[in-house]
Amino acid sequence: MSDAIGPPPTGAATLYGEGTPSPQQRFGHALSFIQTLVEAGILSREQVAQVQDVARRERLSLSRVLVREGLVRSRDLAALMALHLGIAMVDLRSQAIDPHALALLPEEMARRYMVLPIKSGEGRLTLAMSDPMDLQLVQDLTVRTGSTIEPMVATAEDILEHIDITYRLTESPSEGSQGAVEGHGAKVTAGLLKEKGRKVAVILKGGTLHIER
Repeated sequence: MSDAIGPPPTGAATLYGEGTPSPQQRFGHALSFIQTLVEAGILSREQVAQVQDVARRERLSLSRVLVREGLVRSRDLAALMALHLGIAMVDLRSQAIDPHALALLPEEMARRYMVLPIKSGEGRLTLAMSDPMDLQLVQDLTVRTGSTIEPMVATAEDILEHIDITYRLTESPSEGSQGAVEGHGAKVTAGLLKEKGRKVAVILKGGTLHIER
């Protein structure tokens, strides 16, 4: 299950429609989002000018600069972005991951683009994205995967953590780690992983990966 913030993704068809996005489309959504933060009193116009300058010089997204400079916390930014775009914010700690979706995008590419495949089917690929306002990235991923991209919002930190766990599991399961889990009818696919100093149980249920802490 995922935790959705805001209304259903009624605007997704317009935001992520077919065709290569123009520069105006690519940056228009980010700028309108920044304007919303100004109107809400979260950012000043001076801060916006500084963020835009850094983003241009370093070729980074506005959202990444906002978090890096400490102007907005990553989880708050993700929640606000979900509300602004009308798409869901996903809690990867309780989200089942489809191994077939992971197979559509190599780990190196997932790290580079800061995305995590969640589920796939009927020509669609649901991705957790740290910056779903990057329409060029959405277009690139559509071409690379051959699937229509359905974005969900997650923090970059959560995405990176779950890339570490899920791709490691599907590519190199530890020997002798499979076994029955009493009362659940599931199998432990990679036993207990020690990830960032914590014990993580990865369990296969109904063909999807469930990460339990």
